[in-house]
Amino acid sequence: MGPRLTLLSSPPARDEENCYIESPVGVAAVLRALASAGARAVVYFDDGTTFLHSSVVGVEDRPPGFLFEKSPDAKLNMRLLNTEEATLVTADRGVPVQFRFKKPEVTQHDDAEAFRAPLPEKVLRLQRRGYYRLPGRSINALVRCQIARGDDADKILRPAVVDLSCGGMALDIPVAQGVLDNGTRHTCSIEFPGLGRIDTPLIVHTSREIALPGGTTGRRYGVEFLNLEVKGVALIQRFINDEERRLIRSGRD
Repeated sequence: MGPRLTLLSSPPARDEENCYIESPVGVAAVLRALASAGARAVVYFDDGTTFLHSSVVGVEDRPPGFLFEKSPDAKLNMRLLNTEEATLVTADRGVPVQFRFKKPEVTQHDDAEAFRAPLPEKVLRLQRRGYYRLPGRSINALVRCQIARGDDADKILRPAVVDLSCGGMALDIPVAQGVLDNGTRHTCSIEFPGLGRIDTPLIVHTSREIALPGGTTGRRYGVEFLNLEVKGVALIQRFINDEERRLIRSGRD
């Protein structure tokens, strides 16, 4: 059974567990993934007191907007058309997603009527919980990470890995190496000496300015692995397990 599609009337504050995707490219990418997956959704309106079941079915660029299914209930459809703002709640590969959107209209999609609404300004995507996670600056001394930029494959970044899980990483990169925009996709290579290497695409969800050791200006990025293969997940999990056992042993010495 998938996650409950429950409206969060007071979304959690910005912290390490939440990702607010605000760039138009990033928002469109999330909605396209939802449309491709055919994820079920619930649309709440009338201050959250009324809802209808739906799913995102497409994204359009000009003007920016997204399409979602109408309800079989004609009365609910009419009420939604008369509301100024609504909230769509769904899930992207088991990860809760929620966003507000402006008043929709009726359009045609695949020879059937559907709703069309302007692209939302931002999307709240809750981070996956339950992943084993290994935080700490010591990780960077144990793994080697390289990122080939999606917009310039010849540009290689060498970030410091400061947080690692089977779902993604937190990375520190000096601003002098370049800035990665939220919602952009890149290719990552991570080598775990003695264990192996994984190569996987990733997407940038969050970033903030930080001071790196020595006073250098940098940015900390929260990135998610995309379509990480099972063997890659197993390799990361093995590394985390080995490191946790090492830390436990060192604490006993």
